[in-house]
Amino acid sequence: MAANKTNETNNIQGDGNAKRTRVVTFTPEAYTTFDVNDVQNKLKVFNAHNASASLNQIGEEPFNIVDVMAEPSTRAQSGNPCQNTYIFVDDGRVLFTQSNGIAATINEIVKVVSGDFKTNTTNGYVRAHVSVLPLTGNRTYKRLQMDAI
Repeated sequence: MAANKTNETNNIQGDGNAKRTRVVTFTPEAYTTFDVNDVQNKLKVFNAHNASASLNQIGEEPFNIVDVMAEPSTRAQSGNPCQNTYIFVDDGRVLFTQSNGIAATINEIVKVVSGDFKTNTTNGYVRAHVSVLPLTGNRTYKRLQMDAI
């Protein structure tokens, strides 16, 4: 089965009048960084699907990532493929986003820690914040930046 890919062309406003155009290719992934067969983790998945908060609500406030769940999906308004990304943070919140920029960077963070935040980080989490890059047409490209690992 072929993977769904999202191709976006973003005109990125630089310093002065400089403009860059880049094609962003993103393939939604499916994974969890925890054992979904554990009874407590089944509850974790259920609550993520039904009671997560929007990542947009926290702005650029740093947070500590302890687990991630990703599922391929489709945007309701456009019909374009995307990734439903659930970010579990150390204070008990679950943050949700369909941003492909956030998804691409969280997928990379998960690879950096080999899928195990507890074992492969200094404090059991990755500290990160959302970085927003303005695009043309009143759009933005969001991504995560790691502050500590």
